[in-house]
Amino acid sequence: AADADPGVPEALTRVGIDSDAAASGARRSPVRIGARYRDLFGSAVDSGGFHGANEFFSTIASGLADRRLIQAGTMTEMVGSDGGFLVPSEFASELLDGSLEQEIVRPRARVVPMKSDEKKISGFSAQDHTGGSIYGLEPVWMAEAGPDEEMQVATVARLILHAHKFGVFAESSAELAADGTDYAVQLGTAMRGAMSFGLDSAFLTGNGVAKPLGVLNDPALITVAKETGQAADTILYDNLIKMLARLHPALLSDAVWVANPTTIPQLTTLSVPIGTGGQHVPVMTQAAGGFQILTRPVVFTEKVPVLGDRGDILLSAFSQYAIGLRQEVVLDQSHLPGWARDVISYRAILRVDGLGLWSGPVTPLHGDTLSWCVALAAR
Repeated sequence: AADADPGVPEALTRVGIDSDAAASGARRSPVRIGARYRDLFGSAVDSGGFHGANEFFSTIASGLADRRLIQAGTMTEMVGSDGGFLVPSEFASELLDGSLEQEIVRPRARVVPMKSDEKKISGFSAQDHTGGSIYGLEPVWMAEAGPDEEMQVATVARLILHAHKFGVFAESSAELAADGTDYAVQLGTAMRGAMSFGLDSAFLTGNGVAKPLGVLNDPALITVAKETGQAADTILYDNLIKMLARLHPALLSDAVWVANPTTIPQLTTLSVPIGTGGQHVPVMTQAAGGFQILTRPVVFTEKVPVLGDRGDILLSAFSQYAIGLRQEVVLDQSHLPGWARDVISYRAILRVDGLGLWSGPVTPLHGDTLSWCVALAAR
């Protein structure tokens, strides 16, 4: 894909600019929609000398010293007590890429690798197009051999991702750790499920305090008001039409509806009457094994508010959401939390952040403000 203009919505270019690299003249780093761990860190992916994830997890569970185990932070070979062990990148890739398949936001978002606690990326400032300028650049008509126009500066924003610590917890019986041939499979399945749920929840609803700033708290979010006299806990066709009208048109092909399952009774019975006494056309239709509303896919999840609360249904182009991911994944194990049940507790620590690329909605040349994310107000 071609390199992106940092001021152009990512849906139009698919690969964004790494501000740190651009400032130093370095090669642009991989910034891709839904990038997998192997795509971001592929050149460094290895097994750490283990013959599989099962051997790695079993070695940690044994509590014995092993030269292949690298202590996080100190980078010394010792039994894990201070900071846990670095998970070999091959197995970290299995955890994160497997989790990706269960998530809503990350597969559709702009994902960047982080090599330090902070990562600067390019977004763009809230724009007022009413004067005819876009991204701070105003098109001009020039006569042949006319005077030079004044230099213009694009209003590109520099955003900072912070590597927040995110913990995933799992347990297994001591017997399984010692004897189970599918030990890593079961442990990995548990951790992937927790990872998927925790990351998606933060990217959707996080408040930005020591965690990602979720879509429902994004400064560019537009909240569409309920209709006059609309009953509580209802969804009307007019609600959905007005939400679609506030999505930036350049992002229509990227957008998906995200809704809580409690909205299903409302959405499945919602229809548009055709003429007086004519047939009713359903608003939510089935297509390719899934659902669509106004030609865009619908994803149901418990991670957004319930029917009637603000954000119970969301229309979003997640290509305008950036996620920063550190390569290191650290694994701790302890017998203490579950000693009475004879289980081993595990905690995987990764560092991640997320935020939207727009500092606010866009005021177009004509019409109402537009954004990459639109929610329905409380009813």
